[in-house]
Amino acid sequence: MTQEKIKPYDGICISHMLLHIAKSWKKMLIAMVILAVLLGGLSYYKNAKGLAAGEEAEKDEKEEILLTDETQILENAGLNEKAADEVLYYANKYYYNQVQYERQRDYLKDSILMQLDPNHVWTITLYYQLSMMDGGEGDAALAASYLSRVLCDEVYDEIAETLNVDTDSGYFSEVITGSYLDSPSENGDITVTFGGEDMKILIRYQDEAGCEEIARIIREKMDVSKQDVTKEAGAHEISLVGLQKEEKSDLQLLEEQKEAVNTLGALSDNVINARSNVEANEETVFYELVEYYTARDQKKGSTVKASEDEEERSAKDITVKPRVSWKYVALGLFLGIFLVGAWEGIWYFFSDTVKRQRELEEAYGLSVYNAEDGALLSLLIGSKCAKNGYHSIYAASSLGIKLPKPAFSGKDVKLLQGENSPFEDEDELEKFLGADGVVLVEQCGATSHKELVRLLELCRELEKPVLCAVMAKEE
Repeated sequence: MTQEKIKPYDGICISHMLLHIAKSWKKMLIAMVILAVLLGGLSYYKNAKGLAAGEEAEKDEKEEILLTDETQILENAGLNEKAADEVLYYANKYYYNQVQYERQRDYLKDSILMQLDPNHVWTITLYYQLSMMDGGEGDAALAASYLSRVLCDEVYDEIAETLNVDTDSGYFSEVITGSYLDSPSENGDITVTFGGEDMKILIRYQDEAGCEEIARIIREKMDVSKQDVTKEAGAHEISLVGLQKEEKSDLQLLEEQKEAVNTLGALSDNVINARSNVEANEETVFYELVEYYTARDQKKGSTVKASEDEEERSAKDITVKPRVSWKYVALGLFLGIFLVGAWEGIWYFFSDTVKRQRELEEAYGLSVYNAEDGALLSLLIGSKCAKNGYHSIYAASSLGIKLPKPAFSGKDVKLLQGENSPFEDEDELEKFLGADGVVLVEQCGATSHKELVRLLELCRELEKPVLCAVMAKEE
């Protein structure tokens, strides 16, 4: 009866595979360094290229628009001198009033002052007394120093952020005003008793809570500013001597809002009149001129902004240099781990090699020992030879590995060291045939299951008993 052939082991141990991947940390470290340097260098190159392109674009933006473009449009239209002058006049008028109309429309929509209800305006007025330490009274210069520090863009930005107002913080300059009082009679409808000349700050807002919050910030900024004003104007005293809060109607605000709406209407009329005065055969060149003015101003605006940015950088002595993106560096580190881990995992999964000693025990039923255990090997092999009457043992290996320095207990046992594969060398095959038993000498990570099965099949066909398997140390 024909025996069933030995099948190569094809199992996978996940935990051992993960351990194998973890042992590749040196390869991962090398890959991480290489990829981090490469991707970091790539980000530096891209950033440097982008900065160079930006500088080139800024240079192009700084080129002046030729004034002859306007004349060229009129010449191309073929108009006579009178018609050309009229079209030019109305195009300029139309464009100017259109720009002003859009600005006024945006102002009415976004301005804090224009959004206030004239019948219900919350106001808080802060009155301050100023006096010099040398006995002199407060003066306009001292008040101006405070007002310039309190009513400024930085404070407006803080107020806008605190109130969570989604509009230009500069609009707060219309609802927060400060003035220097020459005499108590200018206080309005409140009577405050104090000596010398003083200062007041008027705050207008749409609700009580917002008005109080603005007043709180202003008072804090006044206190913080004292030290700087002292350095500038000399020792002095400042104190809050009056605070008035009320909700009232503001007729002056109503008039301001009416005037702003009337201005918008007048600008709209000017736009319509300029367009309606253009003859039908002149409309094409009219709109070409308007498009030219729009493009010209947009380009000038971009040029001015670029110039201002450059001046600001120069003032701060800031030099924009290419930089390395740490995101790219982090990506390189991650890729180094991923690529090496993936490579080692794929190799482990598809490799046909013996990966651990247990595979020989589970798949082929062999007793497996380490080559370093020389004394144990000598005792075991010697005992098996004495028990079975073996006088010669052949150390076979699919890799040509020799059994390291065995010393058998049996004196009449001869060891035949295999130097090549018995499938490829006739002398090795003769040694194999002359032996009473076989010891397999293999290595994890190098021995192929396929070759090992061939060797075991040969031992079974030639009726050569396999005493054990010895695993050589991995190099």
